[in-house]
Amino acid sequence: MPKKVSKVKKISKIKQLKKDLNLPDYAIDFNADINGTCLVGHLDTNYKQLKKLFGEPEESDGCKVSGEWVFKDRTSKDVFTVYDWKQTDLYDTGYPSVDEFRDSDSNYAFSVGGHNSKKMEAEKFIAWMKTQLDKRF
Repeated sequence: MPKKVSKVKKISKIKQLKKDLNLPDYAIDFNADINGTCLVGHLDTNYKQLKKLFGEPEESDGCKVSGEWVFKDRTSKDVFTVYDWKQTDLYDTGYPSVDEFRDSDSNYAFSVGGHNSKKMEAEKFIAWMKTQLDKRF
């Protein structure tokens, strides 16, 4: 009879494997300090997919951005944001309304923010995001 491994031990082994392979482990953290972040890349997806994976975004400036998700690497504490920069009528009346944008199945280039000096970490974050989306959609 095969030896049973407890769920706690499995989770612990997965966390250790991630550490050994130096894989990032991000979590939503709306309390993270986003000061000093700027555009570091883009992510092609739609609002519905992001909402299904990560929940409601935090409201943003209401001018150029209608909402954003804030992520923090649990190990390195690097902070990244995903937001809809200038995609809605908050910025330009010729663009879709916030509701139309959020109801659309079309992909848009969501902006990814991070600290400019951490370009390699930003690339890892974007790759992680793409993996999460590919696994689910």
